[in-house]
Amino acid sequence: MSTLDIEYLRVRLRYEPDTGELFWREAAPEHFKLRRVHLAWNRRFAGRNAGTELNNGYLYINLQKRVMLVHRVIFAMVYGYWPKQVDHINHVRSDNRLINLREVSASGNAQNISLPSDNTSGRVGVYWFKQRNLWYARIKVGPKNHHLGYFAKKEGAIAAREAAEIRFGFHPNHGMPANDNFVNAEAS
Repeated sequence: MSTLDIEYLRVRLRYEPDTGELFWREAAPEHFKLRRVHLAWNRRFAGRNAGTELNNGYLYINLQKRVMLVHRVIFAMVYGYWPKQVDHINHVRSDNRLINLREVSASGNAQNISLPSDNTSGRVGVYWFKQRNLWYARIKVGPKNHHLGYFAKKEGAIAAREAAEIRFGFHPNHGMPANDNFVNAEAS
């Protein structure tokens, strides 16, 4: 996805950090080739929410023939630079409140994922190993998988996984379902 000049974004968009909403500002005539297009655009968009939801839950905008993720645009507008990746702390991809956004590396982003919908153990990294009739726990840190052991009881595998998440600095929300009751990034 392509990026734009951050000052231009601030001229065209207004952000409400408490609600996470992004709004179109009234556009100046110099942003358009034709006066009628300028007037029509302002009638249709000025003051309204910017951002359309993708089928994956993220919001995006289209500005100057560039498609951009709203959470990245917001981060750039607030902090003055384009981040490599932005994590939604509570896993709700459309929740762009400033308190819910943090810059992370790719591995940092992987350390705060939602519980997959097809998970059967109730915990990321804990699996039933049919060949041994035991529970298996593992954790991936960066490119490396760490074997945490086989366990007769699921609770033992979960405890090993939770201890490893703490040891490797995973976010407290890692493996939790997406919701608004999240652990604040500043508190973690």
